[in-house]
Amino acid sequence: MSVLVTGAMGHVGYMTALACAEAGLEVVGHYHASYDPDLARAAAPRVTWVKGDVTDFPHLLELADRHRIEGVIHSAALPNNDLCRPVPVYAGRVNVWSTQALLELARLKGLRRLAPGAAHAMRGAARMRHPVSTSRRAWAVPPAVGGPCRPSPRRVGGDGGAGGLG
Repeated sequence: MSVLVTGAMGHVGYMTALACAEAGLEVVGHYHASYDPDLARAAAPRVTWVKGDVTDFPHLLELADRHRIEGVIHSAALPNNDLCRPVPVYAGRVNVWSTQALLELARLKGLRRLAPGAAHAMRGAARMRHPVSTSRRAWAVPPAVGGPCRPSPRRVGGDGGAGGLG
């Protein structure tokens, strides 16, 4: 199985890409601006690195065809207030439109697995002593623009219905 991991040069995405590769999956690590050649070399040859914009739908279609993608773990996001609060429209483009593009990719290509990695990072923040609240009540007034915008993990069905990842 070939899996696309977006935001694969970020901490959550990189560790996810490595875990998938160690589990025997073919991994396509997608990144936008951040690229660390040392991290890329450390993951090679288990991860194929691809630069691109996760909101560019034609790019995603071509990528899915070229690498025969069967699942997506979406961890690409603008992660903090320094980037999100000054230009909320840009945060929405990256944090919301990218999810919409990947959901549409899953629908068109019949992908059965789509998991947003950033939502998992938000819930794990308390264990990392990060100042982001992880309670559901706190999400009504988010400390960060991007995290609460992400949907729960879903298994995409042919009819667009959703269920657990299992």
